[in-house]
Amino acid sequence: MPNDPIDREFRLDVAAIARERGTFELKLPIAELPRLAGTLSSDACELAVQVTGDTTRRREPRITCIIRGSVVTDCQRCLEPLQQRIDIRSQLVFVADETRLPAVEDEEPEVDYLVLEAALDLRELVQDEVILALPVAPAHAPGACQAPASGVGTESRSAFATLARCTE
Repeated sequence: MPNDPIDREFRLDVAAIARERGTFELKLPIAELPRLAGTLSSDACELAVQVTGDTTRRREPRITCIIRGSVVTDCQRCLEPLQQRIDIRSQLVFVADETRLPAVEDEEPEVDYLVLEAALDLRELVQDEVILALPVAPAHAPGACQAPASGVGTESRSAFATLARCTE
């Protein structure tokens, strides 16, 4: 990766970008993020990713990753599409080996610590960050969708009653 901290496979040379205090930006289509695309209603969106590198006081490589955009999920109330705004800022510090990881009580709350590998898969990082940022049960704001109220104005039948009628 001479002069370019990321290759065509979206592998990031963390040590190089940190050493050079570099910044780069790219657009990642959701369709190229299979784990994330599988959880969404549409893969037509794209995410803007900005990665900035530097080093800590202890000279450990650090990257700040900013992910912005929007994705479309399904509302769990009405099952209609729901646009979710993505605005994530994460900071990762890389250490040489597990013995250099700080004790849990010494970690900074806004920082994640990882063991430095030859290259970091940026697609995997983006997918992890977005999946963790999405709500477990996405839903429109109260009153914004028209989910039918259970039993009010609708004929409710149990599945067993329907099944019993089929055998008559």
